[in-house]
Amino acid sequence: MVTGDKIQDTLAIVEKGFYITQKRIVKYLVEAGFLNSNGYNEANIPNLIAKSTKIPTKLVELQNNEKELKKHIGYKVERDFENRDIFIKTYAPKQTRSIKSTMVVTATELEIYQNTATEENPDSEPLLIGYGVYEYSQLLNNTTYKKTYLLNAKRVPLASYVTYDYKTYVPFRKEESDKLDKLKTKEEVLKAMAINHILREKL
Repeated sequence: MVTGDKIQDTLAIVEKGFYITQKRIVKYLVEAGFLNSNGYNEANIPNLIAKSTKIPTKLVELQNNEKELKKHIGYKVERDFENRDIFIKTYAPKQTRSIKSTMVVTATELEIYQNTATEENPDSEPLLIGYGVYEYSQLLNNTTYKKTYLLNAKRVPLASYVTYDYKTYVPFRKEESDKLDKLKTKEEVLKAMAINHILREKL
């Protein structure tokens, strides 16, 4: 797929085979009529676009899903951010695609609730404030892949934790993970991640 400042549409050049070097890619683009000795073959671009393959449906769906996620990056459930009385509800694991890759994993979904009951209102229902996903896979080299994701109530990933690596995504940065290293269960890890974000009013 080729795009550029002077191209008003997406230009997809479809050819069997896999071009693994820049020289082979450039050679093919010259043969296809996209490039010439002066660079862009501007005169031929409208013709190439007119007969080019449009963006595949699956790619369009991925792009639209990403746009939808971006709209909800900063979403937070309206509530008392001073209240850190939360609990985790865990569901049965299932086979699915990883959140951040195409790898097939066994994923466990967890829901994050804030307790809202008070002496004045003891029957108040818990409030769903976010989600967690724990991914597990046995790799070919006999090692295991284990990763925990924290998501907001609109299912936008906010953070992840694997081994000793704790990352937050909004903004993207690495966090100290000493405390997480000492936690034994995925529920404990997710709760610690959630409280971290609640303190910063990100979840």
